Amino acid sequence: MSRIIKKTIVILLFLLGIVYVFSILIRVPPTLKGFYQSEWISCTGTDESQILQISIWENGGFVEYITNRCVNQGSYEGIGEGKYHFDGDEIDFDIYLRENNSFEIQLAKLNNGNPIQMQNISNIPCTFGIGWTDAEEFKSYLHK
Repeated sequence: MSRIIKKTIVILLFLLGIVYVFSILIRVPPTLKGFYQSEWISCTGTDESQILQISIWENGGFVEYITNRCVNQGSYEGIGEGKYHFDGDEIDFDIYLRENNSFEIQLAKLNNGNPIQMQNISNIPCTFGIGWTDAEEFKSYLHK
Protein backbone atom coordinates (compact mmCIF):
# COMPACT_ATOMS: atom_id res chain seq x y z
CA MET A 1 0.00 0.00 0.00
CA SER A 2 1.17 3.45 -0.67
CA ARG A 3 1.89 5.92 2.09
CA ILE A 4 -1.00 8.17 1.10
CA ILE A 5 -3.54 5.36 1.43
CA LYS A 6 -2.13 4.35 4.84
CA LYS A 7 -2.29 7.95 6.08
CA THR A 8 -5.86 8.30 4.77
CA ILE A 9 -6.94 5.12 6.56
CA VAL A 10 -5.30 6.24 9.82
CA ILE A 11 -6.98 9.66 9.60
CA LEU A 12 -10.38 8.09 8.88
CA LEU A 13 -10.04 5.68 11.80
CA PHE A 14 -9.01 8.56 14.06
CA LEU A 15 -12.04 10.62 12.99
CA LEU A 16 -14.38 7.65 13.51
CA GLY A 17 -12.89 7.18 16.98
CA ILE A 18 -13.56 10.81 17.84
CA VAL A 19 -17.18 10.55 16.63
CA TYR A 20 -17.64 7.37 18.68
CA VAL A 21 -16.25 8.96 21.86
CA PHE A 22 -18.52 12.01 21.46
CA SER A 23 -21.57 9.78 20.87
CA ILE A 24 -20.85 8.06 24.18
CA LEU A 25 -20.16 11.28 26.10
CA ILE A 26 -23.14 13.24 24.76
CA ARG A 27 -26.18 11.30 25.91
CA VAL A 28 -29.62 12.56 25.06
CA PRO A 29 -31.81 12.45 28.18
CA PRO A 30 -34.92 10.27 27.90
CA THR A 31 -38.27 11.85 27.12
CA LEU A 32 -41.23 11.14 29.37
CA LYS A 33 -43.84 9.93 26.89
CA GLY A 34 -45.64 6.83 25.80
CA PHE A 35 -46.76 3.76 27.71
CA TYR A 36 -45.14 2.53 30.93
CA GLN A 37 -46.00 -0.77 32.59
CA SER A 38 -44.98 -2.80 35.64
CA GLU A 39 -44.57 -6.53 35.97
CA TRP A 40 -47.35 -8.41 37.78
CA ILE A 41 -47.32 -7.11 41.34
CA SER A 42 -48.96 -8.45 44.49
CA CYS A 43 -51.80 -6.72 46.27
CA THR A 44 -51.09 -6.12 49.94
CA GLY A 45 -53.00 -8.60 52.13
CA THR A 46 -54.39 -10.74 49.27
CA ASP A 47 -53.31 -13.46 46.85
CA GLU A 48 -54.27 -11.28 43.87
CA SER A 49 -51.83 -9.68 41.42
CA GLN A 50 -52.26 -6.57 39.30
CA ILE A 51 -50.39 -4.65 36.61
CA LEU A 52 -49.85 -0.91 36.94
CA GLN A 53 -49.91 1.00 33.64
CA ILE A 54 -49.50 4.69 32.82
CA SER A 55 -50.08 6.39 29.47
CA ILE A 56 -48.27 9.70 29.15
CA TRP A 57 -48.93 12.22 26.40
CA GLU A 58 -46.45 14.91 25.36
CA ASN A 59 -49.17 17.56 25.78
CA GLY A 60 -48.97 17.17 29.57
CA GLY A 61 -51.75 14.63 30.18
CA PHE A 62 -51.64 11.17 31.71
CA VAL A 63 -53.95 8.26 32.50
CA GLU A 64 -53.08 5.65 35.13
CA TYR A 65 -54.52 2.13 34.92
CA ILE A 66 -54.51 -0.87 37.20
CA THR A 67 -55.00 -4.02 35.12
CA ASN A 68 -56.61 -2.01 32.29
CA ARG A 69 -59.02 -0.09 34.56
CA CYS A 70 -58.70 3.69 34.53
CA VAL A 71 -58.01 4.72 38.14
CA ASN A 72 -56.37 8.15 37.91
CA GLN A 73 -55.95 10.83 35.26
CA GLY A 74 -54.81 14.39 35.03
CA SER A 75 -51.78 16.44 34.07
CA TYR A 76 -48.07 16.42 34.78
CA GLU A 77 -45.26 18.93 34.65
CA GLY A 78 -41.49 18.89 34.89
CA ILE A 79 -40.19 20.17 38.23
CA GLY A 80 -36.48 19.66 37.66
CA GLU A 81 -34.06 17.66 35.58
CA GLY A 82 -35.75 14.27 35.19
CA LYS A 83 -38.29 15.03 37.93
CA TYR A 84 -42.03 15.27 37.28
CA HIS A 85 -45.11 16.04 39.35
CA PHE A 86 -48.38 14.32 38.43
CA ASP A 87 -51.62 16.04 39.46
CA GLY A 88 -54.37 13.42 39.26
CA ASP A 89 -58.08 13.41 39.98
CA GLU A 90 -57.55 10.66 42.61
CA ILE A 91 -53.96 11.10 43.86
CA ASP A 92 -50.89 13.22 43.15
CA PHE A 93 -47.38 11.76 42.92
CA ASP A 94 -43.82 12.59 41.85
CA ILE A 95 -41.39 10.51 39.82
CA TYR A 96 -37.75 10.65 38.77
CA LEU A 97 -37.16 9.50 35.18
CA ARG A 98 -34.00 7.38 34.96
CA GLU A 99 -31.51 7.29 32.07
CA ASN A 100 -33.06 4.02 30.84
CA ASN A 101 -36.50 5.72 30.55
CA SER A 102 -37.95 3.97 33.61
CA PHE A 103 -39.17 5.19 36.98
CA GLU A 104 -40.58 3.98 40.29
CA ILE A 105 -43.97 4.65 41.79
CA GLN A 106 -45.19 3.68 45.25
CA LEU A 107 -48.74 2.68 46.23
CA ALA A 108 -49.46 1.45 49.75
CA LYS A 109 -51.82 -1.33 48.68
CA LEU A 110 -49.68 -2.73 45.85
CA ASN A 111 -46.33 -4.52 46.11
CA ASN A 112 -46.53 -4.36 49.93
CA GLY A 113 -45.93 -0.61 49.73
CA ASN A 114 -42.53 -1.09 48.08
CA PRO A 115 -41.58 0.91 44.96
CA ILE A 116 -42.99 -0.45 41.71
CA GLN A 117 -40.67 -0.44 38.69
CA MET A 118 -42.28 1.12 35.63
CA GLN A 119 -40.68 0.35 32.25
CA ASN A 120 -41.33 2.22 29.02
CA ILE A 121 -42.69 -0.34 26.59
CA SER A 122 -43.83 2.04 23.84
CA ASN A 123 -43.36 5.66 22.80
CA ILE A 124 -47.06 5.71 21.93
CA PRO A 125 -49.59 6.08 24.78
CA CYS A 126 -52.12 3.25 25.07
CA THR A 127 -55.76 3.46 26.11
CA PHE A 128 -58.22 0.81 27.24
CA GLY A 129 -61.97 0.53 26.93
CA ILE A 130 -64.25 2.15 29.49
CA GLY A 131 -66.68 -0.74 29.81
CA TRP A 132 -65.30 -2.09 33.08
CA THR A 133 -67.90 -2.15 35.86
CA ASP A 134 -65.37 -2.65 38.67
CA ALA A 135 -63.14 0.40 38.06
CA GLU A 136 -64.11 1.98 41.40
CA GLU A 137 -62.88 -1.14 43.21
CA PHE A 138 -59.50 -0.77 41.50
CA LYS A 139 -59.25 2.89 42.54
CA SER A 140 -59.14 1.70 46.15
CA TYR A 141 -55.58 0.43 45.49
CA LEU A 142 -54.46 4.07 45.19
CA HIS A 143 -55.49 5.07 48.72
CA LYS A 144 -54.13 3.96 52.09
